[in-house]
Amino acid sequence: MYQKIVILYQKLTNEKIKKQRIQMKKCSTYFIHKGTILTKNQEIKQVFQDI
Repeated sequence: MYQKIVILYQKLTNEKIKKQRIQMKKCSTYFIHKGTILTKNQEIKQVFQDI
C-alpha cells in the first residue's frame, strides 16, 4: 500500500518537475539577473515545497 502511494507521488512530482523545469527555463534570465545560482538540489527542494 505504502509503495503504491510512493509511486503515485513520484509520478505527480515528475509531472510537477517537468512543468517547473519549463518555468525555470523561462525564468533563468531572471535568476542570472538576480545573481542566484540554483543547483539541482535547490531546484528540487523548491519543487517539493510547491507541491
